Amino acid sequence: PVKDTTTVSEVLKLLNEKNQCLPVINSEGEIYGIITLKIVKSKLLNLLCNKESPIKKIMQKDPKFLDSSQPTKYLSKAFLRHDFVIITDEKSVYISKCEDLTDLLSI
Repeated sequence: PVKDTTTVSEVLKLLNEKNQCLPVINSEGEIYGIITLKIVKSKLLNLLCNKESPIKKIMQKDPKFLDSSQPTKYLSKAFLRHDFVIITDEKSVYISKCEDLTDLLSI
């Protein structure tokens, strides 16, 4: 995860190195947003931020959360409205995209 005060430049570097998506945490350490490479590039190209802007200015707020014990049908319904879904269990947090569900179902 990245803190909401992290700059766009720092997040862009992380996204290019490792992930398509990162959870954004507030000062209490709670996840309250998601940032993707697509969002960062779009906001930069549309001049809605600069490289020194805090990521909280452009992140996707209020991501969809699901508990890992919930049925898969809830996940598929969540993807009708959300590009990414945060799946939690007692010890871990996972970020899933629709392609992950498609890959799982094709096994």
